[in-house]
Parts: sequence; structure tokens; C-alpha cells
Amino acid sequence: MHSVKIMADLAEYLPHYLQLRGIVIMFATAFVAVFICVCILTAFGLKSSVPDEKLPAQMKSDLRRYSVRSLVERYFELMVSGTIFLLFTSAYFMITYFGVAGELWDKYSSFILLGLIVMAVIFNAWFDKKLIPLEVLRPGEREIMHLIAILYMLVIFAYIKFVYQNNNYDSIIQYFILLIIGRFVGFDTTIGGIRKTLTMAVKNLPLLAMALSGTGLIALVGFKSGYLIVQNGVVWNLFLGQLFLVVIMYIIHKIRNRAWAQAERESRKKAHKAAQQQAREDRMQSRRKQNHSGRGKESSQLKDLGYDQFKELK
Repeated sequence: MHSVKIMADLAEYLPHYLQLRGIVIMFATAFVAVFICVCILTAFGLKSSVPDEKLPAQMKSDLRRYSVRSLVERYFELMVSGTIFLLFTSAYFMITYFGVAGELWDKYSSFILLGLIVMAVIFNAWFDKKLIPLEVLRPGEREIMHLIAILYMLVIFAYIKFVYQNNNYDSIIQYFILLIIGRFVGFDTTIGGIRKTLTMAVKNLPLLAMALSGTGLIALVGFKSGYLIVQNGVVWNLFLGQLFLVVIMYIIHKIRNRAWAQAERESRKKAHKAAQQQAREDRMQSRRKQNHSGRGKESSQLKDLGYDQFKELK
């Protein structure tokens, strides 16, 4: 009976989600959301990275490009992490909705939820390296963005709980709170480490606001257009919306990576040419010094020779 119900539900909803009109609306909304965020981050990165005026122009350009790329990749990391958490939590509720596991689910649902969250963390690490490889994040930044992603999930579930008066997500909220506590508390935790983590997290809170804005926009348009179906659950609908955002991010990431790679190749060529030019100038200057020194010795020898000849004539 359960399998028949699942197939009937899939047959009902799948054609709806494959409608071209809805897909175009969602992709257009996702593009607007991601494009605006990337433009804001690019402008902020260019403005905030003010290099020393004494540095060469090429080095200034490299520093600005690194600053922009770091901000954009942190935003992508946050969105991807949030999407993966939504994937596994929505899977948890879809299993509940379809009633697949029966008595086993009733007994061990909490442990299954914990296992899904652990799988989300592992899958996120693989996702970072394979699908959207982020190359300029410094040590510690990726972990901070995972922490911000947990805050992102907490904000979403807190909104569902208090706005919709829905208590079905209390167990998930508890697990995410425990994940945050575990990020700060450990056998090797120090006060300095906690302070550093908090400082880095606070600096990245604007990215959390951007991520929530993008998710809110895609959800609003999805529900208004009818593409997202309310009775399928808020978390599942948010995950579907996030998929469109991730696809757009993947495309933008690939395009910008090519542009950045081209800029870096040109930068290396210019730096190599500048180094060669500097080396030639150094060699020429060294030769001039040697010639000048040789002429000085020759003149001194002539003077000494003249003096000796004068002494002999005298």
C-alpha cells in the first residue's frame, strides 16, 4: 500500500514540477537573486581591499581580485551548505510524509535524523571539491561558513516554528543547536579559540543576511506563482528553490573562474616580463659600474706611472 501511495503521489506532482513556465520563472528569480548578491560582494570587495599605494600596479590588481573572489566563494559555500542541510532534512520529512519506514521509523526516527545530518556534513565536504571547487578560502573560513550555514538553518526553522506555529521541527532545531555548541566546546577548546571563532562568525553575518534574502525571494516567487506546493511541506519547497539557486551559482562560478584564470595568467605574464626587464636593467647597471671601476683603476695607474717617470727625470 505504501509503494502504491508513493507512486501515485509522484505521478501527481512530477508533471507539475517539470512545467516549463514554472522552471523559467524559478531560474529567472534565482539568477536575479544570485546576480545581485555577486554584484554587491564584488563592489564591496573592490572597495574594502585598498592596497598600499607603494605596491606595484599588478600586485594591487591581484589583491583586489583575491578580495572579491574570497567574498563570492564564502557566499557560495554558505548557500551550498544550506542547500545540503535542506536536502537531508527534507528527506527526513518526506519519509515521514510518505510513511515509508513504519514502526522502525517510529522507534528510531531521532537516530535516523542524526544520521542524515552527519551524512549532510560528509556530503558537503565532497560537494565542495567536486561540483563547485572553492580555491581561495583560507584555513578556517570553510568551517566558519559551515557554522553560518547551521545558523541559516536555525533561522529558517525558527521562522517556521513561531510564524506558522508549527512544532514539527523542534527535534531538528535541537540537533542544530547542539552542532553549534559542539563547534565551540571541546576538549582542546580555548578562550582565545572561541573568541576568534565568534569574531570570524560576526564578520560573515552579512553573508547570512544575503543567503536568507535569496532564499526568501525564491520561496516568495515560487509560492506566488504556484510552482511550489504548500502541502508538500515548507522544507521540501525551500530545498527545491535552493536547487535553482545552486544551478545558477554553478554557472556563474564556472564563468567567473575562467575570467579569473585568464586574469591570473596575464598577471603572471606581466610579472615575468617585468622581472626580465628588471634583470636586464640590473645587468646593464652592473656592467656600467664595472666599466667605471675599470676606468678608475686605469687612470690611477697612469697617474702612478707619470709620477714615477717624473721622479726618474728629476
